Amino acid sequence: MTTTVSSKLPPLYHRFFPDFIENEIPAETIATCDDCVFCRQPQNPFINTKCCTYYPQMSNYLIGGLLQDSGWTEGKKRMSALIKSRKGVTPYGLIRPKGYDLLDQELRSLHPTDTGWTQMEVEALRCPFYDKGQCTVWAYREHCCSTHFCFSVGGKKGKQFWSLLNDYLILVEKELSKYALYQLGWEADKLLLEKPDCRNILIDNPLGEINEEHYAALWGVWAGREEQLYAACYEIISQLDLDTFERIMGVNHQIYLAKLTLSKTQFQVPDIPEFLIYNRKIDTETTKEGDIRYLSSGTHVVVSPLIHKLVDKFDGTRTYHSLSSLFIPFGIDFQKDYLLMLYLNNILIKKEA
Repeated sequence: MTTTVSSKLPPLYHRFFPDFIENEIPAETIATCDDCVFCRQPQNPFINTKCCTYYPQMSNYLIGGLLQDSGWTEGKKRMSALIKSRKGVTPYGLIRPKGYDLLDQELRSLHPTDTGWTQMEVEALRCPFYDKGQCTVWAYREHCCSTHFCFSVGGKKGKQFWSLLNDYLILVEKELSKYALYQLGWEADKLLLEKPDCRNILIDNPLGEINEEHYAALWGVWAGREEQLYAACYEIISQLDLDTFERIMGVNHQIYLAKLTLSKTQFQVPDIPEFLIYNRKIDTETTKEGDIRYLSSGTHVVVSPLIHKLVDKFDGTRTYHSLSSLFIPFGIDFQKDYLLMLYLNNILIKKEA
């Protein structure tokens, strides 16, 4: 099963990558927003967030695109409320508010993996645009929201492809947001920040209070007209032609496309041997929620006790097709949801002759 790169990118970008976006890549059938692996067990603390425990760094032109769109009513309402709050609101786009940034650092230091979290902790980091399992700004999503997959059907090579595309989109967002501001007459010294964030743009404190002096200095004559600036940025970027885009991006555009094309050719779904055995060299631990976590190659594969019990039956004497049928009475599509993930993480391995 395949898809195209274009399906993973906001429509605004499609004309900037006219050939590359039509390339076929394996469809990520395991890590999907519509059928999230986090949400299959009611006791999972991520059930009301999925992997959206993240504050999106939306660039100015993406915000402007959202605000001018005739749809996405809920996302526009939420965005307008954020802009009115002024927390994390900059001419470059959204950055993490200081309070969110500190909380995120603290919780991730306590939980370096995806285990041990409480539902309250997880929901404290929920994306402000997440609504009942859906993204309210999806057509204008930023780099991470386009490329993050908690598991890739291509294994390590798939992860490398998405990581590379993520890096390129970060560069695109930075350069296009700066270009839009430059066209609006923005001061040159304000466009030299390598990475605008709450550590170098001090507009709100951990309590969410706005530093009025800093905010006014940052926005200048656009203070109080933030939505108009974002709309103007979108107008500029939405009218770019391919030649102008390539000129803005410079040689980095060609370098990244070449690297992505090479990475794409390596992003393939492997053939799975018919006879597999459970790799008992893999250590396991029981999570706080009672699930089983396989400690495999730096990845964090977590399954229910039922799945783990059935995985134990893989002893190389029966094909994975026949063993998968054992899961049917439990309403589990083992081949679709678990087999590839367990194989790529060396939890199920080929039976040697």
